[in-house]
Amino acid sequence: MTGSSSILYYNINVELLEDLHSGSGMGGSGIDALLARDRHGQPTIRWSHLKGLLRDALWERQTALGQKLEDTQHLADRLFGPEDNGKHALIRGTSLRLVGTEADTLIISSTAREIGNRVPREDTLRRIEFVAAGAKFTSCIRVLQIPEDSANQGFNTADWLNRLLLRLDRLGANRTRGSGRIRIDYERVGSTSESASVFGQAKTCHVLFEALDPLCIAATDQPGNIISSESYLPAKSLHGAMVNWAIESGWPGLANQFLGYEACVSAAYPVPSNLTDVVIGQLRAVPIALGLQSPKPLGQVGDVPWWATDVSALALFDTLANTPEEKLKRPSPHAYLYSKDSGKSWFQFNQSLSERLRNNAGSVLRKNSEQSLFSVEEIPEATKFVCTVTLPVGCPQAAYDRLKSGDWLAIGRGGAPLKVSELSERLGSTETAENEVTAFRILLTSDTIARDAHFNFHTKLTAQSLLDLIHTGFQALDQKPPAKLRIAEIQLKSVSEPCEIHGYNYATRLPRLGVIAIRRGSEVQLSGQAASVWWQALQTLQPCGLGERSFEGFGQYMLFKSANEAFQALTAGPDSSPRTPNKANGDEARRAKVAELLQKYKSLISMLEVGRWQDLRNRALDEAKIKEGLKTWFKQAERALRNREASAIKNIRNLQTVLTPDNISTKLIHDFALQAAKRRQSQNAAGGAK
Repeated sequence: MTGSSSILYYNINVELLEDLHSGSGMGGSGIDALLARDRHGQPTIRWSHLKGLLRDALWERQTALGQKLEDTQHLADRLFGPEDNGKHALIRGTSLRLVGTEADTLIISSTAREIGNRVPREDTLRRIEFVAAGAKFTSCIRVLQIPEDSANQGFNTADWLNRLLLRLDRLGANRTRGSGRIRIDYERVGSTSESASVFGQAKTCHVLFEALDPLCIAATDQPGNIISSESYLPAKSLHGAMVNWAIESGWPGLANQFLGYEACVSAAYPVPSNLTDVVIGQLRAVPIALGLQSPKPLGQVGDVPWWATDVSALALFDTLANTPEEKLKRPSPHAYLYSKDSGKSWFQFNQSLSERLRNNAGSVLRKNSEQSLFSVEEIPEATKFVCTVTLPVGCPQAAYDRLKSGDWLAIGRGGAPLKVSELSERLGSTETAENEVTAFRILLTSDTIARDAHFNFHTKLTAQSLLDLIHTGFQALDQKPPAKLRIAEIQLKSVSEPCEIHGYNYATRLPRLGVIAIRRGSEVQLSGQAASVWWQALQTLQPCGLGERSFEGFGQYMLFKSANEAFQALTAGPDSSPRTPNKANGDEARRAKVAELLQKYKSLISMLEVGRWQDLRNRALDEAKIKEGLKTWFKQAERALRNREASAIKNIRNLQTVLTPDNISTKLIHDFALQAAKRRQSQNAAGGAK
C-alpha cells in the first residue's frame, strides 16, 4: 500500500414496504419472538444482520459469475473482515435505527400445518412481534478507500458497496415468506482531507469517544452462559484499536510508534451521555473510589414500594475520612466519578449494561451443522467515554485531522464502531507544585500490577506494597528513590481489592497468562511527618505510572491534597438522615416509573380486551421486575374490568374520585384501563347494531 487511505461516509435510508421482524433472540409474556430494540426501546436492525446480508449478496453475485470459492472468500474477508474478527474491514457501519420517535408494532400469530391438509399441528403456535410497514430506518456506513497500486489496481470499495446494496430487497426474518420487503437508497455525506505535514513536537489530547453501536469488551477469558463485558474501555483495548486504525489508514510509521509506546492512550471511562455545556478539556472521569460507600438498601417503607424509593437522596460515606458506625455497601464495579471542572468537584455516575442473545448459525456455506446460542453483555450505543491520547513527534498531521473530524475506531468483539466525538489539545498545567503537604490521598485510576521481592503479587494497597511500587518506578527511570521513604514515619489508611487481568496475544491468538492486580478505585490516605517526601516521589512517577506493564495503561493514579473537598458533592446528600426515604421524592419517582411503564405498553392497552388484562399485567410485572406494590394496583383494575363494561367504567370513575397523590400510580393505570374498557364497550355496541 502506497500513500494514506481516504474515508467516505454514506447515509443509508431504508423504508419498510412490508412488515419486518428483526429478532432479539428472546421471547416473553406470551410472545415467542420479540423485536430487537435500542437503549430507548425503539426497534432496531443490527449491523451484524445487515453485514451478513451484504456478505451473502457478494457470495451470490460471485457464484453467478463463476468466480473461484477461494477468491470470493478472500474478497468477502477483505470487504467485511474475517467472520470471527470484523476489525479488519474496509466497510463498517452502524445499526439501522428508527427515524422518528415511535413505530407501530404488530403481533402476528402463526402455526404449522399437517402435511396434506390445513389442520394446525399441535404445539406449533407462535406469536411474533413485527414492525409495521411504513417505518423508516437510517444508518451510517464508513468506507475505506485504498490507494491504487500494483496490488489494488481497479479495486474500489465504494463501487463494491453500491453493487451489493442494489441487490438488497428484504431484511429481517421470514424473507422468503414475504416479510421485510424494503426500499433502500443512500447518499454520500462526507469524506476526509489529507495534509502532508508532521508534528514537530508531541501533542497530548483530551478525547471524547461515542459508541455508535453496542460494544462488548470481554471481561474474562473463560465465559460461561454469558460473555460478560467491562463497562469501560481498557487502555490496552484502545491501544490495539489505535494501532489497527493507523495501519488501515496507511500510516505504518505511526502504527510502529504506538507499538513502541512512543504514542500512548489512557483508559476511557464513561460519562453521562446527556451532559451539556461541557468543555472537553475540563472533563474528567475515573473509577469510583472504593472508600465511597453507601448505606445498605431498606425494604419497603410505608406505602412506597422499594423500587420507587429515591436512592439519589442517599449520600455516600467517605470511609477514609470518618469511621462508619454501621456496615456499608461498597460501590458497584460499574460506578464512576466524573468532573466538569478539571477535578475540583466530582459526581457519581453508574454505567448500565444490556444483554443480547446471539446465534452462531455459520457462514453462507453453512459450515456449522448445529446452531450455537450464546449471550453477550454489551455497553449500550450512544455511551460516551473520555480519555487522553498522546501523539508523538513525527505523527502525520493528517492523522490528527482525521481524528478531529470524527473518524471511527473498531473495538471490542466484532469491531464495534467507536467515533471520536470531540478532540481538544491539552494545554500546559497552570497549577504550582506543592512540596510541603501533611496529608494526601492516592486513587488508582487503573488496575495496578505489583510484586514483592519474592515475585508474589500484591493484592492490597498497603504501606509495603506502595513502597515496593515506588522503588520499582525509580529503578525503571534509572534514578535512586528518596532516602527518607520510611514506613515508620507515616500513618496509612486504605480501602483496596484484588482483581484478575486476562487478555489474548494478538499475534498467536492464544490467551495471555493471567495476573493478579490491585483493583482500580483502590485508594489510600497517607499522613505523617514524612508525607511530603512520599508526595514528591509519587508526583515524580505520576507521568510513568506504577508497577508492571504501565506502558499498557496499568498503574495510573491521581493525587488529592484534599479529597474531602473534592468529594463534598458526593458525601453531602440533600437529607441529613440518608437512611430515611424522602416521601416526596418517592412519589415523583413512582409517577415517573409508572408513566414510563404505561407509555411502553400504550399500543398494547389500546387494543386490550377484558380477557387479556391478566396477560398485560404479567408482562408489565415481568418487564419492570416489580414483585409487589404494582401487583396490587393491577388487581384492583382487573376486578373492575371483570364486570360488565358499563359497570367497569362506572367503578373506575368512582375509584378516581377518592384517589390521593400517594396512590397516583393507581390513577394512571386506571386511566388507561378506562380507555380499554370504553373501546370494548364501543365494539360491543357496534356488534349489537349489526
